Amino acid sequence: MIPVDERVLVVPTEDVTSLLGGREGLVSIPFHNVARVIEKRGRFIIRSVAERDETLRQVIPYMIATDGTGRVLLMRRTEKQGERRLHGKYSLGIGGHVNTDDATNPLEAFLRGKGREFYEEVDADILEENYLGIINDPSTEVGRVHLGVAYLLQLKFRRVVEEDQMESWWIDVNDLARYRDALEGWSKVVIPAVKKLLGHSTNGHSSQ
Repeated sequence: MIPVDERVLVVPTEDVTSLLGGREGLVSIPFHNVARVIEKRGRFIIRSVAERDETLRQVIPYMIATDGTGRVLLMRRTEKQGERRLHGKYSLGIGGHVNTDDATNPLEAFLRGKGREFYEEVDADILEENYLGIINDPSTEVGRVHLGVAYLLQLKFRRVVEEDQMESWWIDVNDLARYRDALEGWSKVVIPAVKKLLGHSTNGHSSQ
């Protein structure tokens, strides 16, 4: 269920369109440009309102985990997880909504919220972080009210925190095609960039 009084971070859709030049999918754009929009135009509104307002985008940190060997953490949301639209879907993304409990300044809230969401979901140490870009997928009802900020994180992994809400497996990035039809939309969008980065990483390890 969506908390009725949660106030979440949003930015105007028109600013997203201007920032990305109408591009869709995973868009490579410097983070400082994204940060400027969040800082100058970000605000907090009640989540249930934001879910119905396509003139706004809820800003979601979306973090993909790797173990440094070419594997990624694949997760499946159980029926005990709060977002019904994603039940049973496979996902590569760790993350969620940023709210006023994180901070009252929009950019500070995003940065703190990113860390909070990560540690709420995963018990791990972050060894390396790579910003990937912005996920813009207006092809779906959910996508038209959300904006993803994507990262690839190399972890020293221990466990998924809420194991009753999220099943998890480590899988070679090249085997993700087997799950493509069952993956949530944003996970499909980030696969090419993740495969490219992990391919370079794997090649680098093997050449040493």
